Amino acid sequence: MLCVQLIYRPEMCPSLREIDFGNYVEWDLLFIMLRQRNLGRKDVSRIEKVSVPFVPFELHPALLDLLLGRERQDGPSNMVLSLEETRELICDPSIPGCVECLRNMRPGCGGVARPRQPDDPEEGLLHPFDMKLDNFFGRIPSVDAWMVERRRLVGKWKASFKTFQSRYHRPTLCLFRVPEYILL
Repeated sequence: MLCVQLIYRPEMCPSLREIDFGNYVEWDLLFIMLRQRNLGRKDVSRIEKVSVPFVPFELHPALLDLLLGRERQDGPSNMVLSLEETRELICDPSIPGCVECLRNMRPGCGGVARPRQPDDPEEGLLHPFDMKLDNFFGRIPSVDAWMVERRRLVGKWKASFKTFQSRYHRPTLCLFRVPEYILL
């Protein structure tokens, strides 16, 4: 929610320079927030440091540039950054990895999806962030258009995972905890 607050109100928390995302970050929201906050604003401090579980190699240059107050013309699109990329990974039982690693696009996890057993515990799903569009809508048309598409993708993600979870069990948390990845 903090990213969305800062997307639509980049002047909020004017001295904020560092954010720790814990064990999960939604890349599209992070990139949009950094564009809104770090590019061309003189009335707030630039967010200079983010702590995230992992930064995929292909996102590293664009993320670093945003933290430095620059934008790459060849940066990743919102769709590439979106949860749609992780939906396909998480809901494919042939792809190894726990939910945490796949959501963070972190390779190398040994978690395995297996057919659901009657005695498997019900695990709470870490749903992607979803918001009522009327909370902020109408302030930034280019962001609003993505948020409408994102809401559709969140619905698709939830439905796909519910179907997957009814047939398969995938570990939620990683057994191979990697220390957080701090950029800048």
